[in-house]
Amino acid sequence: MKHLVKLLSLLILTLGILLSMPTTNANAAPAAPNVSYFKIVGVANEEMFKNSQFQNVGTSEITIDSPTLYLKVVQMGYGNRFINVDGVNLDERKIEVKSQAIINGGVIVGWERIYKIDNLIKDTQKIEVGCIPMGMGNVIRDTLIVHKKNNTNTMPTVDEISKHYNAKKGEPNYDERCDLNKDGIIDIFDIVIASKNSK
Repeated sequence: MKHLVKLLSLLILTLGILLSMPTTNANAAPAAPNVSYFKIVGVANEEMFKNSQFQNVGTSEITIDSPTLYLKVVQMGYGNRFINVDGVNLDERKIEVKSQAIINGGVIVGWERIYKIDNLIKDTQKIEVGCIPMGMGNVIRDTLIVHKKNNTNTMPTVDEISKHYNAKKGEPNYDERCDLNKDGIIDIFDIVIASKNSK
């Protein structure tokens, strides 16, 4: 009988604790909006970037005097991003320099991202950025044509790239100039890019 009284007392105590706990209503967050805007809004060379200055992009063509270009891209809504230079897809994670959330009412509604693109050494190159919506919808793209002021082609030759073949970033034989698609390894894809540009 003693055990039964102890058990009932423990049960009543537990029930009292559970009933006195505050209740919370769990509401699901609204679904993340699909991307509705994805655009290159500014460009900078190395010096401008160091001073946090970007030139507004009012046209789809620019002229540069350096092989390095920083792009400022604004994305509103959610989606999967991509960046191509002359049709070669770059690994966005490796070229992203900075990402800052755009917040409205405590909710992230978009991002401002800065990308560093190297090896812009041909006379004219096409940079395409885009975002694929998470659900239904059309891919949003923006294109920038980049012209070089200096017409000297300094892209490494196939022979130069071959000397560094299979070298990975961080290894002694790795030469960043020869990693044309910026994927961290000098491989056949870099040789293909160099051979297309030598024609």
